[in-house]
Amino acid sequence: MKQRVIVIGLDGATFDVMDPLLEDGQLPHISDLVNKGTTGRLLSTIPYSTIPAWPSFMTGKNPGKHGVFDFFRFAEGERRLTNSQDIHSPTLWELLSQHGKRSIVINVPGTYPPAEIDGIVVSGMLTPAGAQFTSPPEVNVFLDRVTGGYRINSRAHLSGRKLMEDMQGVTEKHKSAFIALLRREHWDFAMMMFRATDVIQHHFWQNHDTVQECYRHLDACVGEIVKAFPDAAIFLISDHGLQGQHRDFHISKWLIDEGYMSIRKGQTTEMSRWEEIGELEGRAELAEIYLHPSDVSRFLLGLGITGHKMRKLVPRRWWNALKRWTPRSVQAHVPASDDVGYEVDWEQTKASAYQMYATENKAIKIMNLDPPSRDRLCDELIEKLSSLGDPQTGAHIVRRAYRREELYQGPYVEQAPDIILDLHDGYNITNAFFADDYVTPRDQIRGCHHREGIFVACGDEIESGKMLPSYPSLLDVMPTVLHYLGCPVPDDCDGRVLREIFEPDSLPHGQRAVHEPVESKEPVQEGSAVYTDDEQAEIERRLRALGYL
Repeated sequence: MKQRVIVIGLDGATFDVMDPLLEDGQLPHISDLVNKGTTGRLLSTIPYSTIPAWPSFMTGKNPGKHGVFDFFRFAEGERRLTNSQDIHSPTLWELLSQHGKRSIVINVPGTYPPAEIDGIVVSGMLTPAGAQFTSPPEVNVFLDRVTGGYRINSRAHLSGRKLMEDMQGVTEKHKSAFIALLRREHWDFAMMMFRATDVIQHHFWQNHDTVQECYRHLDACVGEIVKAFPDAAIFLISDHGLQGQHRDFHISKWLIDEGYMSIRKGQTTEMSRWEEIGELEGRAELAEIYLHPSDVSRFLLGLGITGHKMRKLVPRRWWNALKRWTPRSVQAHVPASDDVGYEVDWEQTKASAYQMYATENKAIKIMNLDPPSRDRLCDELIEKLSSLGDPQTGAHIVRRAYRREELYQGPYVEQAPDIILDLHDGYNITNAFFADDYVTPRDQIRGCHHREGIFVACGDEIESGKMLPSYPSLLDVMPTVLHYLGCPVPDDCDGRVLREIFEPDSLPHGQRAVHEPVESKEPVQEGSAVYTDDEQAEIERRLRALGYL
């Protein structure tokens, strides 16, 4: 029988949330896949962030070989959003096309602009509003018809129940579009990536009911897909997991205090950020409070009374109660800070994480130094950060600080951040210049990324009821799918074929993987920008509203 594969991505899904729900029977469709298939925790890239994780999955290679390390890259002295043309290695669906296999791929981050393949690509996150997001172009008409108006993104700047309902609506559109395309088209490989688990857990980590509702909704979506295509093997994966962010590591403050980063009063103020956010639907009212303070706010500011100063004077327990019971209409009149606005003095800065990379990537760039000085500073920073303790608890903050050469191999290593941090559980970095200390506890716990994602494989010739004893890598999925579909694996893949997931007497288990050389894709000429300045600004505003910047 001809093999077909469906990969379902649940962005940020974690067994830490799923296991209790599985045990309680609340995820019946995923539970069925687990019982009939092979399961394990899936190790993401370092950093364990949407980008570079999904490009690494697509190629089976570390970022040093495919060239994408973050949401942003630096070209001709400017910070530019990365896009699909920055991925310099062939993707899974491009390789399948070369071997006569047809693919349908929907909503995977890093796929804009959509590539021309034997099949269909519908791009995902980082697609500008109004841009052509399908290949072939005419597919978008079909998507609009079957979904009542297709949407790529949720309005993630919404809050509370409105955000949850909007995310569910977008998820339904993605599921309906995916099933409709697979019923209409011939295909050998298909992939659908759902972002709801990532978005909802970031915003609602402490609200267990909302998080569990999100997982139950996605379980139903998984069930519909499996039921519609019972002959296909299913790979259920996530690019990383999620955890609670209990403490903030203000890395910019630490770099400033240690003399590595310099700031000055500048033109970029908190007001300008709220002007950006005010343009986003659902945040205009909140932005108005900051942009046009009331007479009461001006009076309090004149007296030097701000939320930041009050927080330092009031005991934490009382402060939390005060915030909980004070109406938002009253809170709105208390100015947050009397900070006049600072910016980085780049000429005097040796090391910075500020607005260079996404905060989840926990990366530091060295600047204004020659190569020997850069190497010495890397060693100095890694030594200090590796032993840095939490000023309140004494616990180590950094699990390990890596030089880029330790993590990555390939022709693009020098494009990587100089230092990448793997923090201990419960910590994440911020961009704050000023704080009570370089680590502070959070009043409200939010979700942040964890390295351990999920892996479930179920289908013909895949072992049933098996738990993998060791954690596979996210990079292993791509060569495993190629091998299962009878295609050769690139000989420079960093991932390996997971032969242990297949039944011992099956062909995929008994047959050695075939490896063949594959040429890298030619880099696109630097002058050919994919995003206009306005499009980049729009996407940066969206990323900032989501808390990614």
